[in-house]
Amino acid sequence: MILKTTLFTVLFFILSGCQIKIEPVLSSSLGITAFQNMEKIQLHDVSLALYLDDKIRNLIVEKEIRAGKYKFEVGNALSVKLIKALTYTFRTVHLVKKPSYVGPEKIDAMMLVTLQDVDVNLDVKIGFASVETESYSRFAIRAEIKDMESKDTVWVGTTQAQTTGKHEEMARMTYQEAGRGFAVGIDMAIDKVVGNLVRQMEKSQSLSSHLKIWEQKT
Repeated sequence: MILKTTLFTVLFFILSGCQIKIEPVLSSSLGITAFQNMEKIQLHDVSLALYLDDKIRNLIVEKEIRAGKYKFEVGNALSVKLIKALTYTFRTVHLVKKPSYVGPEKIDAMMLVTLQDVDVNLDVKIGFASVETESYSRFAIRAEIKDMESKDTVWVGTTQAQTTGKHEEMARMTYQEAGRGFAVGIDMAIDKVVGNLVRQMEKSQSLSSHLKIWEQKT
């Protein structure tokens, strides 16, 4: 049975000691915001080994709002979206568990991505005839690309993105509806930070020069 508890009944749950757990699903697909921030999509015949640090892959944001406990698996969504975005730039992307590559296939470059900062604030405002959710999401990441042959760092980029969002329902709002409203803002912030990172890569003259060198070796 789908839980239909409204935010107007929150007092009952607080007094009774009950807490509602909600785990809104974040999108694993790149939204239009990501592509708008990329600005340019160009596929290069380059093989990349990608390492995402544990802080990114395992990032979970939990917030308690009134009687609701919200849990967002941000790391999964951010990791998947970043991998998908990089496949628009590199023909082959190998996901590795360590910041190194040992394998039979030829790898041109290694990319290391780390989480620098995260800030997510969520709130619910109950009015006379409506309920409104407000969200603020900010993510900051750092990426470094190294030449696999020389081990030299050829590009370093840092980017951050933030979004604010509102979702309003007249008369009442379920905790699930509030969660979906929060998820929209978080998804948009993820799309922004991923798109911004790819745009920085495309605009780097140093990385562009190395991409040409790597492509000539194939």
